[in-house]
Amino acid sequence: MKKFTLFQAVSAILLLAGCSSPDMQTCDTGREFSVARTPPSPVAMKAKRMRLTEDSVTNAAFASGNFNAPAGRKMAFTANITVNVADVKKAIADTRKQTAAAGGYVKTLNNNMLVLAIPIAQGDNFLNLLAKMGEVSNLRIEGDDVTEQSADLKIRMENLEKSRKRLLAMMDRTGNVRDLTQVERELNRVTTELERLQAADKNLTNRIAYVTITVVFRTHTPAQATPRANVPLLWINQLGEGLQQWISANQGKVKVPFRVELPAKFFFAGGEYAVSGNNCSIHFREIKNAVTDIRWYGKKYAGKEFYKDMIAKALQIRFGKKVTGSDCKIDGKDAVWFQVETNIYGIDYLYLIAVAVDDDTVKVIEAKGKKQELLKDMGIDGWKKMLEAIRF
Repeated sequence: MKKFTLFQAVSAILLLAGCSSPDMQTCDTGREFSVARTPPSPVAMKAKRMRLTEDSVTNAAFASGNFNAPAGRKMAFTANITVNVADVKKAIADTRKQTAAAGGYVKTLNNNMLVLAIPIAQGDNFLNLLAKMGEVSNLRIEGDDVTEQSADLKIRMENLEKSRKRLLAMMDRTGNVRDLTQVERELNRVTTELERLQAADKNLTNRIAYVTITVVFRTHTPAQATPRANVPLLWINQLGEGLQQWISANQGKVKVPFRVELPAKFFFAGGEYAVSGNNCSIHFREIKNAVTDIRWYGKKYAGKEFYKDMIAKALQIRFGKKVTGSDCKIDGKDAVWFQVETNIYGIDYLYLIAVAVDDDTVKVIEAKGKKQELLKDMGIDGWKKMLEAIRF
């Protein structure tokens, strides 16, 4: 009988590790084997790359069934969604709570973006929760068919495990130091490769069990047609517009057109704006007064009563809410101030405006912010105190 050296035996084991599967077509050493399988059906091939783009972001996009794999196939799903919200910080905090409640976890948190792993069974429900936080401007869902990849990994791991057991048995039989060293070297290589494939298989199993959802939150105020009062002065029609667009403070030289003592929690942010740490803002501006005679001269300018009803009507139409007002004096001039509340994405906002008539100019002071924050940073008493201290 022909005798085999230990080296030949090891080579035979490694050869078997590469071609022990009955499905194998080739078993050349030095090359990865391929496995012959029945080609997937046209239905499965069609489902291999499933996408839902922003062109089809409708209510149907949030129905059930977005993460269902075809029968007999293994799918790894990913979803990308952009949601416009009023408060990004709150949306992120709520999303993290909902992620934990769904049995998922946060993989990445970067400013206004989160990458989440959500159990596949909870995927549709989670998208529904995200959609309720604001307005969805983009949604994309993809499914990768990983059936073959999963099967290949398992076959390769089985073959490597068989090789590892044979090498362990060989170590017990050999007494030659040189041969033992060679077996140990091969055993280390096989073990390392097996552990690498096991890690890849674990990662793939996790991808199948969890849908990876990338969420981007963007600050947004409702896109809506702004109703306007039918009044002759454009600036009155525009009152309150900044509340829905919010403040973008300009850094630069302060240009407030009159002297004012700010509430303690506010500071000038450039231009005609003052802001608080809670992002509440106060806007100071001066506008040319309307004239009451086309051939005007002297002091034929409009008075407080000319503006009072128009401003109240404009605010009522814009916000659709009750408007309260009060006459007052600012630096000895006739003035009036108004208060109105509104709700955007479930958050209460407060808007205050005071108008004082000073001959050829109208002084306008606006304050806006989340109701709770504005009342905390200034309050109605602080608002009145600021108006009383203004000097033209």
